[in-house]
Amino acid sequence: MFGSGCALTGMVIILGHFGALPLIPLAALAVSLFVIVAVKPRLFAPIQRAMDAGTNALLKLLTWLLLLGVFICIFIPGRLISSIYKSIHRQKSPNAAKESYWQPIAPATDSSRRFTSQF
Repeated sequence: MFGSGCALTGMVIILGHFGALPLIPLAALAVSLFVIVAVKPRLFAPIQRAMDAGTNALLKLLTWLLLLGVFICIFIPGRLISSIYKSIHRQKSPNAAKESYWQPIAPATDSSRRFTSQF
């Protein structure tokens, strides 16, 4: 029912923009498919499988295009902005006299006293 409504809406849009000429092949296709379904439903089964496969392929394509759009609009600008800010921090010269940049951690104290003071 929903598909019929979408098809009817699409035909009305095509009729409004292009006139009746493009609707003749579409209407003939729709009528022939309806006749096949009404007269021999088993004959329509491969056509239905092909239409389902086409719909799935179209949805996969749309999904990949949306993912590509998210990647282009969000991740690439984010990486460019991140590289600009990181390049500012990279301009600092490291201290060549230092052996390591690791900061030593203070030795642990009595942990039982620390635990009771937290709660």
